[in-house]
Amino acid sequence: MNKKKTSKKSLLLVLLALVLTVGTIMGTIAWLTATDSVTNSFTAGNITNPYEPNDPTIDPEDPGNSDGTDQLDGNLYEPKWDPTAEHKMLPGATFDKDPFVGIGPKSEDSYVFAWANDATKVLEYTVNAPDGTNCGWVAVSGTVAADGKSALYVWCDASGAPLALVGKDNDSTWTTEPLFDAVTVDTDATTIEAGDMVVFCYIHQSTSGDGVTDLYAEAETGALAEYNK
Repeated sequence: MNKKKTSKKSLLLVLLALVLTVGTIMGTIAWLTATDSVTNSFTAGNITNPYEPNDPTIDPEDPGNSDGTDQLDGNLYEPKWDPTAEHKMLPGATFDKDPFVGIGPKSEDSYVFAWANDATKVLEYTVNAPDGTNCGWVAVSGTVAADGKSALYVWCDASGAPLALVGKDNDSTWTTEPLFDAVTVDTDATTIEAGDMVVFCYIHQSTSGDGVTDLYAEAETGALAEYNK
């Protein structure tokens, strides 16, 4: 009798073990699961072309001409330059030429640099430097040419410290002073040949994505690379 009871108990335990095993497998299959995702869109920072000062009706998608028929060309603006006039190179002749630099609506705050390449080699100009009251342009260290006539300049506050232009949502921001106001043909020039003066600008965001880290060093490095091309 004891042997039979033992066999039945053993069989029952085996069956219970099998049932428990199956229950465990079934429980694993029956877990509830769910998946989901969320997408966040990011916009890119930008430096846009500015409007011509005092003319907000200009189409922001096409704020100026780049074919030399207007005083506005991208991020440079020369309100006194007359593209229709003849600019004859004679000793002592002076021509109005006043390059401002600007950034357009929704631009990042930016450091701005400017310089002029004079193919004629006889045009002279006086750079508008800070005077303690007004902002102006300061030559970047080590860039003044041997003849003292050209250099890479950065826009600065009245004390001479680099000053970023502040981007606006719905308006342009311009330097308050042009790089210079006019150019004059050297009165001592013995040989004068026709040629072009090209004014360049370089614009670089002033802070990193956190809005705190200043990027002037990176801006100057980039400007020097362009200037030395």
